[in-house]
Amino acid sequence: MTGQGEGGELDADERTVLALVLTYNSPDTLAATLQAVGEQTRLPDAVLILDNAGTPPADTVAQGWTRPPHLDVRVLREAENSGPAGGWARALEEFAGSGFDLAWILDDDIVAPPTCLERLIEEYAKMEKSACVIASVRTPRGVVTHYPGWCSVLLGREVVESAGLPRADFFWWAEDFEYLMLRIPAAGFPLHITPDVVVDHQHGRKEWGNPPWKYYYEARNNVYLHLYIKHGRGRWPRKLAALTLRALLREDAGRTLRLKMIGRGVVDGVRARLGRRVEPVS
Repeated sequence: MTGQGEGGELDADERTVLALVLTYNSPDTLAATLQAVGEQTRLPDAVLILDNAGTPPADTVAQGWTRPPHLDVRVLREAENSGPAGGWARALEEFAGSGFDLAWILDDDIVAPPTCLERLIEEYAKMEKSACVIASVRTPRGVVTHYPGWCSVLLGREVVESAGLPRADFFWWAEDFEYLMLRIPAAGFPLHITPDVVVDHQHGRKEWGNPPWKYYYEARNNVYLHLYIKHGRGRWPRKLAALTLRALLREDAGRTLRLKMIGRGVVDGVRARLGRRVEPVS
């Protein structure tokens, strides 16, 4: 699975595209995501599915995918779940070493309309240099948002080579914000959100309400991000207060444990203790 060319020196229709799909425990939505990838008016040149040690293995879904002939598809299964942060770091590492010009990044619960990749490439071609082009997202409730995430991003290889990889030590939460909103622009690459290119965000893993472990990572990464990366800028005390209120008011059970997780996350964030420190169990 290799590409050719240097992204900034090629016309839009000459750039090679590697579609990256990160998946974990979401076979139904993964199947819908892959189906949409195979129906693009401009197909990617290859697809890499990064299986974050999920159940069932992504191979079983990929084998059932009736994809276009000659579309190169590879499934790379990790030995353990490294969270979205570690998963995207691994996927983009593969992309950086592949030789493809562009990465089309998709979570496993995103359904892209048939013209999505074609339109993103057109928008990318309008930029004066290698860039990051991001689709807008329609939530399951029908609300269209323009907040950057791993929900259909077209990224030049030069961006990854200059900005590096996402923070795998974040494990879960805020790694997309840190990478897309802070680090890529800081490396000198433009960020372009396309309001007229809209993908649909499905419900992936069926978790209504946040399990306690998510409160830990959200609190920890929030504190770390604002203290050590944004250097105190932003409204992080207000965000922590909102997180605490959510634990108290929105959750029907386990409030005490959630509050303990928030407290532990704050302490670890202040002390810069990152990595996978709380197991992701419901």
